[in-house]
Amino acid sequence: MPSSPTCGYKYSKASRCEKAGAYNVTATAYWTVHWTGGGMQGDIPLDFSRSIPLRVTDLRPVLVDPDGGSAQPSTPPRSCSN
Repeated sequence: MPSSPTCGYKYSKASRCEKAGAYNVTATAYWTVHWTGGGMQGDIPLDFSRSIPLRVTDLRPVLVDPDGGSAQPSTPPRSCSN
């Protein structure tokens, strides 16, 4: 599945299906610092990365009987199989 927008991602299933119940997400920023001084100049490439576990949940609508019946999910939870 392609990222959308460029800096985002759309998950197609909940993380409960993943090992440890979470997706491991890593964000990386790439910078190039250009410097000048003392008659010299140069470029310094910098990479900053951070990883965290991210839990993604399903949200399902619940239909409620206006006459006081029990609330039931309108659709069952998705299975973890592809």
